[in-house]
Amino acid sequence: MKQTIDTWSKHAQSTLRLAACLATLSVVIPDVHASTYPSEAVRIVVPYAAGGANDTLGRVIAQGLGEVFKQTFYVDNRPGAGQVIGTDYVVRAAPNGSTLLLGGVTHAINASLLSKLPYDSVKSLTPAVVLATSPLVCVTSAAQGIKDMRSLVRAARENPNKFSYASSGNGAPGHLTVESIKHATGISMLHVPYKGASQPTTDLLSGRVHFYCVSPIPVLPYIKDGSLVALAVTTSERSPVLPDVPTLRETGIDVPDIGTWYALFAPAGTPAEIVEKINEAGRQVLQQPNVQKTLRENGLTAIGNSRDEASRYLITEIGKWRSMIHAAGIRPD
Repeated sequence: MKQTIDTWSKHAQSTLRLAACLATLSVVIPDVHASTYPSEAVRIVVPYAAGGANDTLGRVIAQGLGEVFKQTFYVDNRPGAGQVIGTDYVVRAAPNGSTLLLGGVTHAINASLLSKLPYDSVKSLTPAVVLATSPLVCVTSAAQGIKDMRSLVRAARENPNKFSYASSGNGAPGHLTVESIKHATGISMLHVPYKGASQPTTDLLSGRVHFYCVSPIPVLPYIKDGSLVALAVTTSERSPVLPDVPTLRETGIDVPDIGTWYALFAPAGTPAEIVEKINEAGRQVLQQPNVQKTLRENGLTAIGNSRDEASRYLITEIGKWRSMIHAAGIRPD
C-alpha cells in the first residue's frame, strides 16, 4: 500500500512539475515574440487613398520605423466608408504587430456618427502612440475681400443662406467645426460636402463655395501665395506654422478646442510588450530631423505620448466629438 502511495505521489509531483513548466512556457512565449519583433515586414494600413495627408504621414512614419527596427514597414492604402474598410481590416488582423493602423480623428468621430460599425472603436484596437496633431484652419478666397472671422460672420448675417461652406464629407471634422461656429454665432450657411479635401480647395479658389475649415496640408501653399486668406485656427492655441492667424476663441467665437490628429493602432490582443516597442520606436521616429521637417511643412505638431496617454486621448476625443455631433443635431447613420 505504501508503495502505491509513493508511486502516486511521485506521479503527482511529476505532473505538477510539467504543469508548472507549461505555465512558464505560456508566459514566456509572448516575451520571445516581443524580443524578436518585428521578425517580418510590417504593414501600416492607411484608410485613405494615396496622396492625401494621411498617406503622406504614413509613408514618412513607415520609413522612420523601418530605420529604427531595421525591418521593412510599408503603407497599404485601403480607402472607403470613412475609414471603416481599412480600420476593420486591421481589427481582423493577427494581433502580433505585423499589421498596424494609421488612424486618427475620424476614428473617434465614427464612434458616434456611425451606428453599425463592425467593430468597437475602443475595445477592438489598442492605441500605440499619438504621432501628431494640427488645428484646422478656416479659409476663404482672397477674391471675397473678407479679411477676418468677424467680417465673415457679419457678411453671413447680412446675407442669410447665401454663403456656403465646403467639407470633405458629412461628419468630417470641418463639417462639425463649421456647425459649431454656426451654433455659436447664429449664422446660416449652406453645407456642401465633398469626397476628399482636394476638390473643395479648387472650388473655394474659383468662388463656388465661400468658406472651408480643413487641416493645413491642402491649403498652406495657397495661403502662402495669397490666393486664400486664413481667418482662424480651431485649436485653443495658435499654430506654430501660422503664428499670425488668431484662434476662433480670440475672434470671439466660443467653440471647443478642435483639431485633427494621427495615431498608430494595433489590433486588440497584441502583446503589451510589442505595443510598447511600437510606442518607443514611434517616439524615436518623431525626433528624426527629416520627420520633424515634414511635420512642420504640413502644419503638424509632433506628440509622441505614452501608451496609457494615447488610450486616454482616444477616450477624451470620442467624448468631445460625441458632444459636438449631438449639438449639431446630426443623427448616427
